[in-house]
Amino acid sequence: MSLSLSEIFEELCVRFIVNIPKEEQWPFQRIGFQIEQAFWFYEENYLPENPDLPQFRLRPFFQQLYEEAPFVFEPFLTRWKKTFAELYDDFIRYKFSVPCSGAIIFDDSLTKVLLVRGASKKSRWGFPRGKINEGEAYLQCAIREVYEETSIDISAVVDEDRYIDIKTNAKTVRLFVVAGANTAVMLPRTQKEITGIEWHDLDDFFSKSNERMYTETDTAIEQVQAIVQQMRAERATDTGRGAFCFDTARIMDAYRKIVC
Repeated sequence: MSLSLSEIFEELCVRFIVNIPKEEQWPFQRIGFQIEQAFWFYEENYLPENPDLPQFRLRPFFQQLYEEAPFVFEPFLTRWKKTFAELYDDFIRYKFSVPCSGAIIFDDSLTKVLLVRGASKKSRWGFPRGKINEGEAYLQCAIREVYEETSIDISAVVDEDRYIDIKTNAKTVRLFVVAGANTAVMLPRTQKEITGIEWHDLDDFFSKSNERMYTETDTAIEQVQAIVQQMRAERATDTGRGAFCFDTARIMDAYRKIVC
């Protein structure tokens, strides 16, 4: 027997909100992330079993939950004297300020880079990455996000000192540089967040004519270009192991030569 929408939202409240520890129920941003998890659970588990259920974007999902379970929102609305719309907008602003971490994964020949594409129709190709959870280190987040989005385990080959930081507004995105990962299996472990995982030629990635294909900023692409130049130079001069010694100072010097 199919559940009604109200029954589904009741189940979601129990699973994701009602039973979380009290210390994790404040401020609203924490509840907001729990509601977002409920949103993805609805997308991945309830919709496939009952295609007659409504499809939501995130804001309407919050609104529906507000109508089905107002008790989730009332403590925050009362204390902060805000409307539902203001509370939601505060959460979205906070969400987009949370630091992210991920990885730039090269193939063994240093001619290709691994990119993923999100589920939105407007999504473009970018590096696998995601938001840092509370108490999580950048490196831990990168390993987790790459695995969730691609099934690739970079834990054995990633170096915590090999990364670039990209500043976008108030947010930091840290991307660890990885080569030599086992990429035999490339499948998203989340059903509706990632729709594509592909190797892209670096020449195409660096080309200005293809910039609309990619989410990365010009600054990020230029930093990657500098990294590739250094990695190729290190490999060309290495006498035995083909190892890559990540030299941040040299990368930034190469980066300045590209952009100046």
